[in-house]
Amino acid sequence: MQPIQVITGRSKAPIGQIRFSPDGEEFACVGDAAFALSTETSQMVWTLPGSEGAVAIAYSPDGKYIVVVDTTGSLCCFARPSYALAWTCRANDDDECYYQDATLAFCFDPPRVLWARNGSNSLRSVDVSSGEIDWCYSEPGHRSPTGRFFDVAASSDSGLIALARREHVLLLEGARGKPVDRLDRSRPRFGGIRESRRVEYSPSGHILAVGEWFGLTPWNVVERRPRFSEDRFLIEDNTAIAFCPDRNVLAATSGVDRLGWIWNLDDGNVEEVLQGADEQLSAVGWSPRNDVIVTGSFSGVLRVYSAQYRPFSPIDLGEYYRHPRRWR
Repeated sequence: MQPIQVITGRSKAPIGQIRFSPDGEEFACVGDAAFALSTETSQMVWTLPGSEGAVAIAYSPDGKYIVVVDTTGSLCCFARPSYALAWTCRANDDDECYYQDATLAFCFDPPRVLWARNGSNSLRSVDVSSGEIDWCYSEPGHRSPTGRFFDVAASSDSGLIALARREHVLLLEGARGKPVDRLDRSRPRFGGIRESRRVEYSPSGHILAVGEWFGLTPWNVVERRPRFSEDRFLIEDNTAIAFCPDRNVLAATSGVDRLGWIWNLDDGNVEEVLQGADEQLSAVGWSPRNDVIVTGSFSGVLRVYSAQYRPFSPIDLGEYYRHPRRWR
């Protein structure tokens, strides 16, 4: 599938993240700065002041706030629609950080920001209305690049938080940040989790997609096991994951093959391939209105695809599995 629109000139820096507003009317990106484009017209809607070099961005579930992590590692909250700075939460001065990177997610009830600075191995839960930290989870003795947190996601159904570490995915209780389980190599699976890098819950909260260095694994959240007994989703250097809002289907991008993949998690088949990129992909977002899918690249280019596609037929699937390189 080719893009219906290619957007250039918005950022010279890599697109680090793409996040849609809850109403689907705009999507925010982090690149040279934190900015948002209209979903309908692709015109610039806003650029957050002082957000140059932002590394992470997220909308609150009610759409009233936008939170951004800047290059100093501080968490900044802006109120919509004025985009005035509501509060700033700074990390501890002694919180060593090996990488200028961070990840954000929102707990739904009550609304709280989940904030992990990669390299510090600490996850903070911050009250979105006041900016006060209500709990902090950390792992003493693991302050190293190999033990850092890569990504965080929160379930709207179970209240569980998934925290991706290099060697496993840790599941935390959302209310207090208490560990309850983990998904790792010791599970009865072919190889277990191999360098988990991305985590994303399905809208229902029943599936947890774990992006790995050499694959992507959908886990059954209730049973704590993979949905498939074999490796169905082979993708090298998974950089981003986004779920369809009303089906068990996800889009995933690769930092190697310049493609985006759309997989059906019910039957394990590829539904479409997002083509047209001349550079490695770094981000993906799926509109909550299910009208468009947007990818971002390491060269700052955004590509918009129609989400109303026709899934592959059995003939298409056979051709894809026989000659996968032809789709690149």
